Amino acid sequence: MTALAQSQPVSTRRPGGGTLEVTWAQITAKAPVMAATMASYLDQLEVSARPGTVAATELALRFFAHRVTEADSRCVSVAGIGRAHIEDYKLWLKARRGNSGKPLATMTIRHRLSSVRTFFERIMEWDYDDAPVRLYIYMSDFPALDEPLPRFLDDPTAAKFMATLA
Repeated sequence: MTALAQSQPVSTRRPGGGTLEVTWAQITAKAPVMAATMASYLDQLEVSARPGTVAATELALRFFAHRVTEADSRCVSVAGIGRAHIEDYKLWLKARRGNSGKPLATMTIRHRLSSVRTFFERIMEWDYDDAPVRLYIYMSDFPALDEPLPRFLDDPTAAKFMATLA
């Protein structure tokens, strides 16, 4: 068992309060090979990435593994993940509510999909035994970013701008 899997608390309480939606222990009970592959990847990521990046990736992978095993109890390994699982996960993210009760922000969905895509890319590059045969998350899967609204100049700034132009 990897260091990450050993270090995961059995408790379902978050350090800051609240209850974890799903724990690695619950995922391991359903899909031990998938959990071990993800734990191994996170152990490697800890060596080269910042703690915030590792934490965000851990969350994304934990939610992804949870959704895959909830939607398809027969899928117990990363190698067993296919395009249908990705499409289901995208719909699940779109319908999901954040802590505030509002839908997840577009950037949050993009970050979660990006973390999962990077996970697939790296375990394929690193020749993990449990890697999928190909990459199933495409750039077209990422939601489009909202166009920012134009910013208007207040009167004093507009006057300075016009004076500079003159």
